Amino acid sequence: MKAVEIRNDSKIVIDHPCMLGEGPLWDFENHAIIWVDIELGDIHRYSIATNQHKITKVGHLISAVALKSSGGIVAALENGFAQVDIESGK
Repeated sequence: MKAVEIRNDSKIVIDHPCMLGEGPLWDFENHAIIWVDIELGDIHRYSIATNQHKITKVGHLISAVALKSSGGIVAALENGFAQVDIESGK
């Protein structure tokens, strides 16, 4: 079996503390990483292209997000699922 070389070229792009940050998701089209702060009910979006960090407050415990093909996000909340537009915050 051929040995696999493991490289660690990773770097911190944003140093933002969360109460319980989870669920990193790469948004390929917008060159952004999206993650949630479960306890605070926040969706974070950091754009690599623009170096901007946006926080959308959902107001509920949130465990995960997924990108919709039509745009926006589906969020798994403590009491069900919700569509979220992180640009408008709705």
